[in-house]
Amino acid sequence: MKIFQYALFAFFANAAYGQPTQLFFGDTHVHTSYSEEAYALGRNVSGDPDTAYRWAKGLPVVHPYTGVKIQSARPLDFLVVADHAFYLGIYKNVMDGRPGFLLPACTSNTDATSFTL
Repeated sequence: MKIFQYALFAFFANAAYGQPTQLFFGDTHVHTSYSEEAYALGRNVSGDPDTAYRWAKGLPVVHPYTGVKIQSARPLDFLVVADHAFYLGIYKNVMDGRPGFLLPACTSNTDATSFTL
């Protein structure tokens, strides 16, 4: 109901001032493989910010979870990559096994829930 009220208000406000109405379609909250949330459920993801922006532009990309090639039928007008700054990129580097991101105590133990430092 409130959305209808806001839309109605916006319509009459623009009509009263003679301003043109222009709608934009996009996504304001996208996480990529740089964010720790991408790995929270044990997913191995490959979707980086570049992949997200290419998809938003309507270009074909490989879906990070399914591995299937996808393409948006209509490009978005905007996209916000909202990766968290906390641990930015760390999980991806650890999952990729990059040197310098793994502690010796962690590499010798395959059970990630029981390692000690």
